[in-house]
Amino acid sequence: MRAYVKRGLCLFVGLAFALGVVLAAAPARAEKKPLVIGVAIALTGKVSKSGKLTLRGYEMWQRDVNAKGGLLGRKVTFKVYDDESNPTTGAKLVERLINRDKVDMIFGPFSSPVTYATSTVTEKYRYPMIAGGSSSSKPFSRGYKYLFQVMRVNNHALLGNLSLLKEKGAKTIAIIHSASIYPASLAKGVVKLSKELGFKVLSVDKYPPKTTDFTSLLLKAKGLNPDVLCLFGYYPDGLAISKQVKELDVNPRHLNVMLGASYDEYGSKKGAGQDANFVSGYTGWEPFMDTPGNKEFVKKYFDQYKDERLMDSHVAYGYLVGEVMERAVNQVGSFDRDKIRDAIASMKFSSLMPGQFRVDPKSGMQLGHEWAAFQWQNGKKVIVWPKNVATGEFVYPTPRWRERN
Repeated sequence: MRAYVKRGLCLFVGLAFALGVVLAAAPARAEKKPLVIGVAIALTGKVSKSGKLTLRGYEMWQRDVNAKGGLLGRKVTFKVYDDESNPTTGAKLVERLINRDKVDMIFGPFSSPVTYATSTVTEKYRYPMIAGGSSSSKPFSRGYKYLFQVMRVNNHALLGNLSLLKEKGAKTIAIIHSASIYPASLAKGVVKLSKELGFKVLSVDKYPPKTTDFTSLLLKAKGLNPDVLCLFGYYPDGLAISKQVKELDVNPRHLNVMLGASYDEYGSKKGAGQDANFVSGYTGWEPFMDTPGNKEFVKKYFDQYKDERLMDSHVAYGYLVGEVMERAVNQVGSFDRDKIRDAIASMKFSSLMPGQFRVDPKSGMQLGHEWAAFQWQNGKKVIVWPKNVATGEFVYPTPRWRERN
């Protein structure tokens, strides 16, 4: 009898202990449920180079935050779809991420047109979306409360370049740009700035995004003989049109190529090579900038991506998206999206990028980030403005093609 009671007591104690372990472990397992962040971004299509680099920034942040235990104890994972550089596709994928995949958060796409389209979805479902790939003002002009910008709007992005050209005596400007939202808004901003600074704008011509032959536009510019020729488009067309400048012997006294010249690849053998020299552009970040944590960030990038020795500002923009979300979540202590939205709207801190992260609380538009001017010299990008962070002097005028080695 005693043996039976003893065995029964042991069995009861064992079951109670096991049940206690299960009950104790349940909350821990719930806390460790991964935090899923949805991303619809260009992995193919015309802006895929920038999209992939932005995604690398997301991945670098993911690695860092998970090394610290994740967000509020939850490891971060990504659910990634290819928006094919297409605004309509991007919007459909974000709808899918929210309604079918039930993701916890959304990180923004690359390019202003896709940001414009996808933000209509995130606004509808009240998902805060930090746009690391849009410096156009258009997506932020609709009074949306859940869309935030990382890069400052590009209306004054070339202020440094044009100020230096003015100092050097340049007087006339011709502009050729892609009809896409971002390059078009960039051209509009340059026209406004040029007039304010006293330049004469000789022409403003646009081309369809898929254009590959720019002969007629460049021959027109050659006939106008401007002091400054600005070519605005994404990397593939930016590189193609700048190569045709040489082929057609177009010789402006200065050539500005955006976004093409901003990529490290532009100055490599795969890009324009030595012909990149003297070309200028603007930048929101460079790996050699003296900003908080930048040296360590660059080292981590090359440690993580050993197969790719090129990086650009899009990696930093992507990383900052994650950093902003991390700060907001830690500040509110929960994943309440409305509280996270309010935290981002009032946030202010110094980051990898020059200036600060600080947005207009009403529009979400970036106010604290600063643009810098660079010029390719001897195969390297040199910061030439503002002078307090310059790493070299601006060279003007550019030698004619036949005068170069």
